[in-house]
Order: sequence, then structure tokens, then C-alpha cells
Amino acid sequence: HFCNYYGNYYYPDAGIFDCASYYDYLYPGYTWYPSPDGLLTEPGRIRGDYTGWAVYADLSYAFNDRFDVSFGVRYTNDDKDFSINVPAPESNLGPYWAYLFTTDGPIKSSDSWSDTQIRLVGRWRVGEDGLIYASYTEGFKSGGFGSFALVDADGEKVGCCELDASQAAGFRSRQFNPEDVDSYELGYKGTLFDGSTDISLTGFMYDYKDLQISFFDLDSGANTVENVGQVDGLGLEASITTRFNQNWDLYLAMSWLDTEAKGLAQVCDGDTPDACEGRKLFWAPDFSGAAVLSGNFPLAAGSIGGSLEAFWESDRGGGWGNFPETRIDSYVELAVRLDYASSGNWTVGAYVENLTDEFTYDGLNNNGGILPSHFFGHRRPRTAGVRFRYDWE
Repeated sequence: HFCNYYGNYYYPDAGIFDCASYYDYLYPGYTWYPSPDGLLTEPGRIRGDYTGWAVYADLSYAFNDRFDVSFGVRYTNDDKDFSINVPAPESNLGPYWAYLFTTDGPIKSSDSWSDTQIRLVGRWRVGEDGLIYASYTEGFKSGGFGSFALVDADGEKVGCCELDASQAAGFRSRQFNPEDVDSYELGYKGTLFDGSTDISLTGFMYDYKDLQISFFDLDSGANTVENVGQVDGLGLEASITTRFNQNWDLYLAMSWLDTEAKGLAQVCDGDTPDACEGRKLFWAPDFSGAAVLSGNFPLAAGSIGGSLEAFWESDRGGGWGNFPETRIDSYVELAVRLDYASSGNWTVGAYVENLTDEFTYDGLNNNGGILPSHFFGHRRPRTAGVRFRYDWE
């Protein structure tokens, strides 16, 4: 199928229907030798030995019974030993389908990343039932090595069609840098109506530097990881839980997120390298929400409980180029659950998830060139089941 697809893309109407006919078209008169399994097999071996350690200290000080501050420090160290070995395929169509290169034995790379992060939190208690808090947090994610990519002795990306690349010649795994984030939060938590209602409201900002992005690289012909310049985010999260009486309660939640990414030239899939500047993080919806209505009633020597749940996301996707054909539509997913809890430490229940059989995807790839855009991660269809639980005291 792979040879059929590639062959008819590049050479339509050439009568290509498998790897043998593709090879015959490219090299007429020569004998086609497939892999031993008769397929187009392109091997590659990746090995990684990763170790890491961290230490953390947190100090808290209460100025009075209403205001306190916490300060935390964390030191992180990650060591990574990585090797990639891409032997020549036994098929005489060569290594031009996955890696676009071969190596003369394993190419080994090693590096170490470390960082110190801090966290500062202040909490102010308002009356008997309210809390206002603010925080500043630093985050760190170590760098790494690409599983499908090499660079040469000059640090240039290796594309098609490098054969027998070796460690001695200066080839090494393509490396990406760590990412850092600074985040700020301001929030409120409290209760209303004599304790029957809990509310939470949080506003946040974050600033990513060198965000690690996985994407399809047209130069190397494979998936790779790059660092983009900067991503700024601003959002709100709110939730409320109210108890109507001893039997019924309702949970509602809503979030809003706005992001802006810059320095995207290396990963941009738009018409020009700068066409993607200022785009949003396409995998994150602008809005999402949830609602859960729960009930619980005494019954015989136990209780019966149930819930009706709804989860919603606004549309997202389109890649950095914001293509309409790879947008993922907004959706609502429903679930219903019913359980009986016995006083004898056992519980039995039934559930139906994705009640309306909603169809959506987890994500997308825009790709480019011969490889078409596509979606992945089909949502699980309507699913019903039963469950049993027993607790030992």
C-alpha cells in the first residue's frame, strides 16, 4: 500500500500497484528484491538511558491567623544517554520511506540538563469562609534527542539521502533544548449560603520559553521536535458546587484560554515561514465546561446514587496554519451512572458513557507534501458496563 500510494502520487498513470511495480518503473530491467517478509521494511533501533534526580524545600510562615506565605525551591538534574542505529534495509528500494538515511552502527549522544525553580504563594483568609491566594511558579522540562533525525559535523540537519552516517564522521542525534515556563495565578475560594455552596475562581497567566513542539518536518521527512520562541497564555477557570438538600447536588465548571505563540518559523505549516506568527496553541480549545448532577438516597441496608454528567469543548485544531480542513468541531459528551452501595462494604453499579454516541478526535496532524493531513484518536463510542467493588476494612 505504501509503494502504491507513493508511486501513484509521484508517477500517476504509470501502472504502479505494489513495491515490485514501483521498483520496475524506477529501474527497468533490474531485479526487485523485497525484505524477507515480502514487505517494505525499514528498521531502526533507538536506545535511551535516562536518569534524573531532584531536591525540594518548602518553607511557610504565618504572619497572623489570616495571612501566610510559602516559599519553595526545587533543583532538578536530568542525564540522558541516547543512541540511534539505522541499518540498511534488505529491500533494494532503500531507506527513503521513514528515516531517509542509514548509519554505520549506533550513533551515540549524551547530555545533561539542570535547573533551579522557585514557587511563591501568598494566602489571605477573608472572613470565616473565603480565601484569596496568589502564586508565582517556575517550571522546567529537560531537553532531549530526536528519534528520527541526525545532524552532520557542521550541525546541519540530515535530509535525503545520507548513507552510512557514522559517529567518526561527526554525525550525531539532532538535539532539542529545555523548555521553561513562568506562571502566575490569582484566585478565590469560598462558601456561600451557610456552607451549602462552594465556589472557586482562578485567573492565570503563563509564559513559555523554548516550548518543545512535535511536528512533521518536510526537510527530514519524519516527525521531529523543535523549540519555538515563546508562548504567552491568559485564562480563567471557575467552578461551583451547590447542595440543594441531603439528596441532590450540582457541579458546574467553565474555563477560558487565550494563547499567542511567536518564533514559529521552524514549525510553521502556512504559506510562508512567518504566516503562523501570533497563532494560538491549536490543540487547546478556547472554552471548555462540565456539569454533573448527582443524587443519593437511602435504600434498604445501603444507598443508591447516580449522576448525569456533561462535558463540553469548543472547536480547536487546524494546525499552526489554521487550516479549516483539520479543525475539530466542538462537542458535548454525556454519561449516566447508577450505583448501589451496601452497608456490607460492597458496591455494584452500571454506567453508560458517551450516551449520545458523539464522534470526535483527540488530535490532528497537518503534515505536508505527499503525506496528507489526518486526524487521530477516535473517541470511544457509546459504552455501557457494570462494575463491582468490595472494600476490606
